[in-house]
Amino acid sequence: MHIPSTLAASLAFTLAAANSITFLSLDTTPRTACFYSAPSHPTIPNNSLPGKSTIHVPLPLDWEGSWQTTLNPSDCGPPGIRGEVRFDGYEGKTYYDVSAIDNLGDNSGVKFLYPASGTGEKSGCESFPCEGAYLHPDDKQTKVTVEKDLVCEVGR
Repeated sequence: MHIPSTLAASLAFTLAAANSITFLSLDTTPRTACFYSAPSHPTIPNNSLPGKSTIHVPLPLDWEGSWQTTLNPSDCGPPGIRGEVRFDGYEGKTYYDVSAIDNLGDNSGVKFLYPASGTGEKSGCESFPCEGAYLHPDDKQTKVTVEKDLVCEVGR
């Protein structure tokens, strides 16, 4: 049986995707989730997020990186509030936070990041800047969970 290489690659990615982020849009504005993989980690394609919708993005084992949302589907700039994650980190745990370092005043994108079960700590806030997000490089805002699935709330 011959399996086309693109199908095989998709299947391999799906099998390796033991982590995920579910984006929850809180308003009617469509956005694009723009991903930035850490060096040596697989590139994640940008995802369209219609207003008042939910999308589930599977991520590969051991993935580390960040994302932001933008209102322009063809341009991922300028820098905004970012969600950041390190899946399968120390002791196999997930480390996550919401970072406002690049743009303290972006209130139209990423708001909160937390474990999908709802039982872990939330990172982020309703309005930036706030104490629930990274504001400076040495802030101690990283949260940790044993869960592999996170929720990222976006919108106003």
